[in-house]
Amino acid sequence: MRCDGTKGTTGKGEFMFTYILSSSDNHTEVTLKGEINGLTGLSKFFSKLMAGTFKKACEKDLDRLKNYLEK
Repeated sequence: MRCDGTKGTTGKGEFMFTYILSSSDNHTEVTLKGEINGLTGLSKFFSKLMAGTFKKACEKDLDRLKNYLEK
């Protein structure tokens, strides 16, 4: 998934999210890799400060996805 940050509030950046699905035994593992490119100045500085918060939010999203799929 690609998000164009130029259309958002910062007017900068490219946000790339890759979902990797792998099969093992009798289950599927979902891994999310995120990457932010094209930030400069203060937006680059603040993005580093927010990395932990963003990671926790992504973990919650994956947990919710897992719960939904297991129903």
